[in-house]
Amino acid sequence: MKGLPFIYNLIGIQDAKRDPFYIDISQCKDVEDLNSKYSESIKKILSQCKSIPAYVTPGQIRSEINMILLDDPDNMRNIAIRVGIPFYDQADDYSNNQLDLIRPEMEKLLTNLRNERINSWVQIIKLDPPSIVYYVMKSLLHYLDKNRTRIPSAFFQTPFEKVISEFTEAEKDLDRFRNFHSVYTKAVIEWLITDPNLTVKVDDGNWLKFPKGSESSDVKETIIKVQAASMGRKWCTNSCGASYVIEGDDHDFYVFIPNEINKATISIIPVKEDEIDQLSRMDPLTGKIISTGTNCNYTGVFGAENTNDNKVAPQFLHAINQLVKRTKDSDLVRTLKIVGYTGIPEEGFGIVTKKEETMISFIDQYRNKIFTSDEDFRNLWKLFGINTKVDDKIITSEITDAIINMVPKDWRSTFFEALFGSVTAINTNGNLYLDKLFVQNTGKLKRIEGNVYFSGSQIVSISGLEEICGSAYFMGAKIKTLDKLKRIGGRAIFERSKIESLGELEVIGGSANFCSSKIKSMGNLRRIEGSAEFENSEITSLGRLIHIGGLGLLINSKVSDLGMLRCVLGDFRISGTEITDLKNLREVHGNLDLRGSKVLSLGKLEFVGGNVNFDNGLISEEEIVKYLERRKLRELNILTRR
Repeated sequence: MKGLPFIYNLIGIQDAKRDPFYIDISQCKDVEDLNSKYSESIKKILSQCKSIPAYVTPGQIRSEINMILLDDPDNMRNIAIRVGIPFYDQADDYSNNQLDLIRPEMEKLLTNLRNERINSWVQIIKLDPPSIVYYVMKSLLHYLDKNRTRIPSAFFQTPFEKVISEFTEAEKDLDRFRNFHSVYTKAVIEWLITDPNLTVKVDDGNWLKFPKGSESSDVKETIIKVQAASMGRKWCTNSCGASYVIEGDDHDFYVFIPNEINKATISIIPVKEDEIDQLSRMDPLTGKIISTGTNCNYTGVFGAENTNDNKVAPQFLHAINQLVKRTKDSDLVRTLKIVGYTGIPEEGFGIVTKKEETMISFIDQYRNKIFTSDEDFRNLWKLFGINTKVDDKIITSEITDAIINMVPKDWRSTFFEALFGSVTAINTNGNLYLDKLFVQNTGKLKRIEGNVYFSGSQIVSISGLEEICGSAYFMGAKIKTLDKLKRIGGRAIFERSKIESLGELEVIGGSANFCSSKIKSMGNLRRIEGSAEFENSEITSLGRLIHIGGLGLLINSKVSDLGMLRCVLGDFRISGTEITDLKNLREVHGNLDLRGSKVLSLGKLEFVGGNVNFDNGLISEEEIVKYLERRKLRELNILTRR
């Protein structure tokens, strides 16, 4: 049809062979007929958009859980209840089998968020020509198919009109417009960085500063701009978290867009002076953590993949320096100092950092040198962001990628072996990641005062280690025995690890996950202060374990003997095991569920604080009567003691 170049251009970018919504313009009688066919296709596209569920891969599920835990923990709790699993406040505590149950619920939630955004697009552009609506909706369908865990960007009038105008006027290079949404999101970033009220220009790109709700002229618009600036990244602000950060917790949000990239690569959310407790803090003299962040997953420095690791990679040092100098934002300076960014002096906003070549030159002086003097150590530790060395203890904000990457790869093993060989304790005030250190043992270390990740590391021996004050993650580690380790202060994740022996371990201060592990004996372990899971583990007896401080899950495990177990403070569920006798178990403070179990005897059980379900058909009436008598006697003894 003559006089309709826009329509011809539109049809020109469609692939008739593979496109189920292709419209053959040659079959249209007139413009009205063509618009009618567009309208029919739009309805089909919208239906298709809503029929494609969000998809969360096994590798993404923990990240998605963390987002919901941060934004709305009650929502995560309800999901756990619906699928019949315990609720944990850390994504790492869920076993793989539990994640498989959670994934469908997570996908429903993400699907609903996505459909809400699609509906908003439909309502805004419904009065535009059907050809425009058709073009936009087709791109959303493509976007959803390729990025099924993301929600589309919000509608902004200026970049929308710019893209449509360029598209309708284009005569060449139409491939650039094949997908509206990809062109549109780039146009949104270009539009945002031209706003003088948002942009802080630096040599390497542009920082966008989105003001806190109390200082925003339009907080709702600020929130959707934050989401738009986060497109292509997994920050919680990409979905619903921006409402919490900007409006709920009243924080600024900085995001960095490097030149020629038009995609956010790092973000910083600073705290205000009266909210320092939202960040973990450390006493520089003693190395003790004096405050653990109550909301640290929403404040600090974030990497591109939603990691609140407070890493300042070398390539961003200059950009952050300029941001601090130009904004003179005291909240920003305070935040960076607390999380361990050592480039900020006490006296002001100027930041002085060594050039990379200077660092390497300095390191070269110490190649193959025997580390002996305190001066050697002080120089090296200072260079790599380690704040203090007191009484054979390293104190650092974290041994981060930024620190590790400063050490030449061919010298990392020498450096970190010297580090571990010179001290007996490390306080990271956060996490110690061992996967990039290229060391095979922990040297003289006896104590780690923080969380430690052995996953993916080369370490095969921790023979001197006696205590981990935080959590310990052994998934994917090469360690086979815990040797002299007596205490883990936080959670212990043994799932899919190679550990076969718990060595001298006596106490786990948090939850313990033995699912799909190779551990066969509980050894000397006496107490687990959190929940304990044994699904698909090789453990047959709980041995000397006397206390589980949370949920006890003995579902589909090989445990056939409860050993010396006396007390479970949470729910206790037994099914799919060979356990026939509760033996020494005295107390279950939550619910006791024996459905699907082979339990015949209630042993010495005398108290259940929640509901009791003996519905396995094997518990005799005589056993139940004996339990009720013991319970009555227990209550009588308690009253007598009072």
